Formats: sequence, structure tokens, C-alpha cells
Amino acid sequence: MLFLPPAGADQTIVRPLVSHVPGMRLGVMRMPGRGVRHAEPAPRDLADLVGSLADAVRLLPGPPPVIVGHSVGGLFGYALALELERRGRSLAASAPPRPPR
Repeated sequence: MLFLPPAGADQTIVRPLVSHVPGMRLGVMRMPGRGVRHAEPAPRDLADLVGSLADAVRLLPGPPPVIVGHSVGGLFGYALALELERRGRSLAASAPPRPPR
């Protein structure tokens, strides 16, 4: 499971979840400008963020991750799922409905 945190949060938000998913590999995308990456500049736009997230997911070992996002992390998760699908990667995703255009 790959978790995308809500705005303003970092990887520590998932600590309470760990005990509820025993045996499952749980990863958290560490966003630029947050937590241990606080000194990195924020992405210029959603496409830049999603591209870098998709590059990172491609390097993960094992089967495709289930993507779970909370709040704006759900929006990022949805955009990441679309990008991974565009790149030919199969996956499972959990995100809010597509935002209106």
C-alpha cells in the first residue's frame, strides 16, 4: 500500500495505521517541501509532482502498489493512477471522484 498524505502532513501521519495492517508493506510518498524533504522546492505544478511520483513508483519492487490518498493526497493519488496507467503500469487505486474540469 502506498499512502499519499493530506496537505501539510508528512510520513508520520501513517504511524497509527501500521498496527491495523499487519503483514502489509506500507509506504508513504514523502512530498517535496514536507518532513525530511522540507528543504526541497515544491513542484511547479501537478504534472511535475505526478511525474516524479510515477518515476519513484516505477522503482518499487514487487507487485504494483495499492494507492491510497487522503484529502489532497487523494487528488494526487488519482492523478498518479492516471499517469501510471498512461505509462502502461497496472495498479489498484483509491481516490475521490475525478475533479470537475
